[in-house]
Amino acid sequence: MVESWKGKKMTKDEVEKFDPKVMLGKACRLTLIENGDFVNVDGVSPLSKNDKCPKAINPLVFLSLESTEFDPKIYGALSEKLRQKIALSPEFHELMGVGDDVPPDVDEAGETDENAPF
Repeated sequence: MVESWKGKKMTKDEVEKFDPKVMLGKACRLTLIENGDFVNVDGVSPLSKNDKCPKAINPLVFLSLESTEFDPKIYGALSEKLRQKIALSPEFHELMGVGDDVPPDVDEAGETDENAPF
């Protein structure tokens, strides 16, 4: 997807050194597909020369689920629904040190525990 966004193929060296944070604030064209209650990103491409993109309205944030980069404040500032979705991921389970069970801040119905640490 990054190659589509950048509009060029990346070398193996570029892929290995790639830092996704550099993409924050970079304009792109998204192809979106409605899927029931959700809208999924189907494709990403660079803007054409004549396209103009408005400035960001919301602050740009980067959330990493890598243990060395995870910031609970950023996670906690996300919407409840987004936190619930992230909390169900295997990456979040690994980060929080839980098995394949429901993570500690989400109950079986997918509701966030108000007393959770994040």
